[in-house]
Amino acid sequence: MLTLIDALQPSRESHETSGSYGFSTSPRSTTSGFLSNQFVRRLTSARLSTSPTSQSSFPADRRPSFPKFNEGPGQNGLVCVHNPPDPLVDLIFVHGLHGGSYKTWRKKEAEGYFWPGEWLPKEAGFERVRIHTFGYPADWDDFKASKLSVNDFGSSLRGNMIGSPYLTRGEKTSIILIGHSMGGLVIKKVRTDAGEDPHTAKLAHRIKCLMFLGTPHHGSDSAEKLDKILRSGLNPVMSRPEFVRDLKREAPSNQLTNDEFKYIAENYLLYSFYESKPTLGGIIVDKDSASIGGPRHEIVQMMEADHRTICKFDDQSDPNYRSLRDHLITVIDGLLEEGGYKLIELLDVEPDVDDLEPLDVYLDCQEAQDENLETILESKVEGTCSWLERRPDYPLWKQSVSMVWFYWLHGPPGTGKSVTSAHVIDQLHSQDEYVSHFFFTNGNRFRRDVASLLRFLAFQMAQKHEEVATAIRELQKAGTHLEDADEKMIWKKLFASTILKMELEPQYWIIDALDECSDFTRLFPLIKSAHSAFPLRIFVTSRTSGEIRRSVEQLRSPHIRVTIDTVAAEDTEADISRLLQVKELEIPVHDDDSRAEMASKIVKGAHGSFLWASIVLKEMAYTFSKEDRERVLEDVPLDMVPHYEGIVGQMSKKHLRKKPLIQTILNWAVCGARPLSVDELRLALFHDINENIEGRQAMQKTIEFLCGQLLIINKHGAVQLVHSTLREFLLSKNTTCDYAVRRDEANSRLCTACLQYLSGPDMRSRSRLMTGAKLKQSIVERVNAFAEYASANFTLHLVRGPADDDEIFKLLVKFLRSPNVLSWIEYVALKFKSLEHIQEAGANLRRFLERRAKYQAPFGSDFETVSSWSADLLRIVSKFGRHILDSPSQMHLLVPPICPRTSSMHTQFASRNPDLHVVGLSDTTWADAISYVEHLEVKPTSMACGSFHLAFGKETGQVRILSAQTCQEMCIIQHGEAVTAMAFDNSGHRLVTSGRNTAKLWDLSEDSSPEELWSKKLGHRCSDFYFSDDDENILVATEDNHVLCLSLNGDDDDEEVVKASLLPETADGSSGKSKPICASFSPDGDMVAVAYPSKAIELWSCENVPVLLGRCGRRADNSSSDAEVESILFNPNSELQYLVVAYKKGEISLIDYETRREVRSTPAEPHSLSSSPDGHTLATADAKGGIQLWDFETLSLLYRINYHSSTVGNLLFSRDGRRLFDIRQTHSVVWEPAALIRRYDEDDNLSTSGTSVAYNASVVPDYDDPTEITAMVTCRFLNREQAIVGKEDGTVSAYDLKTGDKLGELFALTKDQDITHIATTGSLVAGADATKKIVVVKREKEGALDLEKALVTIENFGEQVRQITFSGSGQQLLIAGTKTTQMWQLSSDGKSLGMPYRMESPAGDCWRFFPCVEDRNKFQLLDKARDEFIPSEAPQPRRLNRSTTAESFRQRSSNQPPRIRTAVADPETGFVVVEYEGAKSTRELLILEKTGERPESPTFATGMAPLGSSTQETPTADCYRLLCHLKSTQIRMFLGLYNGKAVYLGPHLWVRTVDLSLLSTSKSIRRKHFFIPHEYIGGNHQVQAMVGPKGEIVFPYRGELAVLRGGEFYFRSAHVHSESLLMP
Repeated sequence: MLTLIDALQPSRESHETSGSYGFSTSPRSTTSGFLSNQFVRRLTSARLSTSPTSQSSFPADRRPSFPKFNEGPGQNGLVCVHNPPDPLVDLIFVHGLHGGSYKTWRKKEAEGYFWPGEWLPKEAGFERVRIHTFGYPADWDDFKASKLSVNDFGSSLRGNMIGSPYLTRGEKTSIILIGHSMGGLVIKKVRTDAGEDPHTAKLAHRIKCLMFLGTPHHGSDSAEKLDKILRSGLNPVMSRPEFVRDLKREAPSNQLTNDEFKYIAENYLLYSFYESKPTLGGIIVDKDSASIGGPRHEIVQMMEADHRTICKFDDQSDPNYRSLRDHLITVIDGLLEEGGYKLIELLDVEPDVDDLEPLDVYLDCQEAQDENLETILESKVEGTCSWLERRPDYPLWKQSVSMVWFYWLHGPPGTGKSVTSAHVIDQLHSQDEYVSHFFFTNGNRFRRDVASLLRFLAFQMAQKHEEVATAIRELQKAGTHLEDADEKMIWKKLFASTILKMELEPQYWIIDALDECSDFTRLFPLIKSAHSAFPLRIFVTSRTSGEIRRSVEQLRSPHIRVTIDTVAAEDTEADISRLLQVKELEIPVHDDDSRAEMASKIVKGAHGSFLWASIVLKEMAYTFSKEDRERVLEDVPLDMVPHYEGIVGQMSKKHLRKKPLIQTILNWAVCGARPLSVDELRLALFHDINENIEGRQAMQKTIEFLCGQLLIINKHGAVQLVHSTLREFLLSKNTTCDYAVRRDEANSRLCTACLQYLSGPDMRSRSRLMTGAKLKQSIVERVNAFAEYASANFTLHLVRGPADDDEIFKLLVKFLRSPNVLSWIEYVALKFKSLEHIQEAGANLRRFLERRAKYQAPFGSDFETVSSWSADLLRIVSKFGRHILDSPSQMHLLVPPICPRTSSMHTQFASRNPDLHVVGLSDTTWADAISYVEHLEVKPTSMACGSFHLAFGKETGQVRILSAQTCQEMCIIQHGEAVTAMAFDNSGHRLVTSGRNTAKLWDLSEDSSPEELWSKKLGHRCSDFYFSDDDENILVATEDNHVLCLSLNGDDDDEEVVKASLLPETADGSSGKSKPICASFSPDGDMVAVAYPSKAIELWSCENVPVLLGRCGRRADNSSSDAEVESILFNPNSELQYLVVAYKKGEISLIDYETRREVRSTPAEPHSLSSSPDGHTLATADAKGGIQLWDFETLSLLYRINYHSSTVGNLLFSRDGRRLFDIRQTHSVVWEPAALIRRYDEDDNLSTSGTSVAYNASVVPDYDDPTEITAMVTCRFLNREQAIVGKEDGTVSAYDLKTGDKLGELFALTKDQDITHIATTGSLVAGADATKKIVVVKREKEGALDLEKALVTIENFGEQVRQITFSGSGQQLLIAGTKTTQMWQLSSDGKSLGMPYRMESPAGDCWRFFPCVEDRNKFQLLDKARDEFIPSEAPQPRRLNRSTTAESFRQRSSNQPPRIRTAVADPETGFVVVEYEGAKSTRELLILEKTGERPESPTFATGMAPLGSSTQETPTADCYRLLCHLKSTQIRMFLGLYNGKAVYLGPHLWVRTVDLSLLSTSKSIRRKHFFIPHEYIGGNHQVQAMVGPKGEIVFPYRGELAVLRGGEFYFRSAHVHSESLLMP
């Protein structure tokens, strides 16, 4: 219920008996129950009330009434004629010669004709437009000569704008200036002068559009006539004003203004309207003079009016009015859409399927795979490849029901293997089979590795099977990152745990040219581990290779069938004959017999090589005799090298003068990251050698003429080498011909061309003001075809080229220091819908610097620039990647201000948006710690991380489940005993928890609450877990020296848990073997390592028969007696056969578990070990709380985090390897160090295997355990916005919100005891600590306060303090405990507090007091649960169910209502805003509107009477209805009220607002303003961030305040798109 508590002035007797400001001793000051009836008003839900008796006293429409516009010419100066709530745009009308601020803009001197103030405010589109007029003395017939000029009028308008409270008091609206006649010259002068004056530069920047109505930009003949009349003295009374001279043609002042304006005109929307009808017999301002004439984007339009009526209209149907109005709406819409780059509104809900990026973007396979297939099929001759059908195994392979059948077809180069692959694909497609295919291509970076193969296969399967697409979407929605995952991670996530478990129709995978795969050996272990629920048939082609043969042979197993087949010469002879039949006309002979004879010779000479036959055909096209044709047959060798040498030699002789052009074309064709299109190559040549080939056709003819024997243009317009062997030839060091391609030199030139383009005009930030904001092209639309290639690949060529090239280094620095770098990031986000290229660039810049350091000392500003940007690019992707992809243009204004102060992003570009900045933080570098998870009660004993969830197990048996992405608590489950070990299965949906005796399996899948699947009594603790690839079984190592095999299906009962006792009770036959220290399973689960006290590490097989494989470690040969093991860990990558051992004496050792020999060791103090999922990075934690990252293979230190805190109890990588989680005494830290970003390999292959960037043992700044903030409020004191902050050490301090700096300590309560509550009025500060001590002190100046002079001191309140708050007037203080509530009254002199009332607190936990806005001496009480206000019959909108939403994890058994975290009433509207917090830290926001009052049941106040009275009064209740409901998927945290808006943190950490003034209208809108870094909301003892007095967002952060300033501007003027709120 909502209850009004009237804090009336106490009697003098009450003050006198309140004694020492402790509990009042007067019996009159307490009652036995709640407050008496005269002080109680119950506020209840309107849906429970049937007859409200009164309406809210807060009017919805606060628009001021119109002034009288129909009287007189109008006022001089700047006059506001319409002021709507929260304006976003200001219109300023400026009249002309002999005009007035009112009369110029009205047709008649009557009410209803002043269109700026009486028509426009009622038009759709002008709801947020404030309107002004400006008047000045411009009467030419004034009796006294005026010395004022246009310059003076401009200065006057500029001064009025500066002094206007509407334009300068916290407003940052966009401004449109409209001038009639001479008024147009005035507004031009305002803009030119304002831009030059530093005091008005910001105001000038807000001017976005200038509209001119009949303005004489180049003077007027009529002004000449007027000037002659005034000079002639025809009217001796009249004078000759100075401003009339400014209107004459060739007037010096006018010319000067035009010259100044032309330099800035491109930055503004310009509209010039000219008259078409004469005034007094002539045109006053003709078209030429009425148009500026310089800017190309100026819109010049005719008006059917004369010079006088061009600015005044008959009525709202007047065509001239409608035209001008429509142009204004276009400008306003554009400005609101741009919003000065402001923001676009998105729904405050979790992303729906349509909101997610496309699957091809998510899987990073946007390159069109079918291009290769279509090109090959186009060249295939009908009837070829029939020999494959005659193979004995091929028909069986197509029809087999075997689970996996691997068919390998190999042969020499040029024997048609790719055509055969295309034939198989085409044939299976024609039979409606499910086929997925992949063509490896050596010259294409996206077609070179196993990871790319798996991405494309998964994508194609998703296109054909909805269930596959849905499963991948679930990974995407859960935040699983795949863009930098290696092939093992992709296989595990997409195939082993997902796709291969589905019951699908038979699937076919066709893989061509496996030999061109840079890491083909990595494919075979994956295939070998495949246990498919559907028949999987894999067809692979490659060149003949002994290494591939050995790998294929090793695939043979009971569940995988293997066929090895060879393309023989006799197989393809018939196909070559058929090819020659089709191309027989290309054989230059005149009779069929000769043609057949020559074809037979070609077939015989080809020896099965299509490539040889094709080359011979091309050579014969230029022969003219039989001898020449015979010579071709003899000269073209089967080995392609001599042939290529011959072609290149001929090119050198034939095109000697075109050698540079040919060399450049070949450089791009051979070393390009992918085949370029004809247009891309044409533009690349221009930027490389300044060769300007005009048009695509000319470029195509150039390629064919100069390089036609080496290059082809495929069906899709891409330029390719004729065969992969040509690349090998041109790049070979043995090639000495003229056109040999030197890799370093070519990549250097390619990088230079890319950087020159990216630094050029195409990538510059374009003017936002064109012919209309909606017509503005995006950066993707305005750049040329080369932008895509250059943006994606310039750093690739940088690291492939020479590191000592100074010219490239200078060009790189130039680009990184220019604004183009922001446009580049924006372009990449828009074009690729992914930021992988940005992340790759950051890693490549780091690699480049490491290589360059070998040649140049790594010092100087240029080096610092590149180094800083390498870090920035990596960080902005990890921290702001989602926001940049959502709104790429925000790169320019929203990202730089919230980057660390020393980052290049901030130092170079933060000044572009002075309205948004962060103050208060001492850390000026990128933070590795991105969030904190507090453990307020009991430190966790175990931790597990899955794809979707993070779990913490505790000694109490409680397991907290958090989101792995956001770290928000989602649910709590009870294991039933102390939790000692946990693990998630491969899918991430099931969790195993174990304790001293019992193991339990939990289902945490999307559509259910946490559900216990089974519980098994094991009798001993578990040391380690291993899940089978299919998640059917789990191996468990227990402390009683057994390995158990448990079925995850729950089919076996407790007696059948142990499938095999793999470890005997004694390993050496003796008895009494001790408990193991720890155990670890190998990545394949076929081995377990066990460490015992004072013994060697034992390696056991996990086969059906337990076998001791051997011993390893320092004690294996009894050579070391003090080598006690701390922990052991297998490398999770089966290719890296290492076991790492941490010794207690301070050392880590790497053991090859095949040879059981120590490979290397290094000093360290590891208390915890963890490996990244790809096995490349080892993380350790030391006794001081520091964390180290090591290269797993070399044990070289990569990165160190010095965090001076308690010892780390556990350390764990996230499933994607990007984050680290730890367990400390009171909290866990979520780390995201840049060293975990993947590394792009040194070689040309650019393998995408995930390895760490070598940071050369980089050390981040020390982290100390801060003195955490435990309570906080904001206020205004002595004209300064402040935050009053309480900390865990018992101190209370004041902070300046303008700077974020600490002003000083105010006072301290009990030492080292948390300050739990703070309340303040600014001058009064009340605080309570964990010992229940409460003080109230008065501030009169800055500085420390003497507690001896405290107004109130309560040494022990006697019960838990629930709340402390002041009334709106500051005269009353309410202290609420769990049982008792006290109200204190400030004395009239403000020097003392007395307690006039004491009462019982409301029952339960769901209640909150807050100041009343109807009477500032009253409080309100809300003690109703959220369900009381939400109509049960209200239809609930359909939402996407997600496993990451807290609502999907609510336990059905929990009946605990959400508690009220915050309640506050808005003083403008009277609406009550309530934030409810559920049992799992979920948030919901309700906005309530008062609808009336009704009588309340007298039982509510039974036994209550006014003090000193025994009478009862009938209580009343106020009725409130639900106006807005934000669910937990829509709100992360309520921040408070500011300027009539509810400010909150929404999804993806965007700061958003709900405009309360519009809630009761049909224009209900939410706004999305700016976002915050994730680390701002972690930890902080659950202290709520809040909005400050001037719109600041204040975040407690590691003992400091992160103050995000900018709300004052954004909350007032940021543009939004309207949307409906969730209404009941």
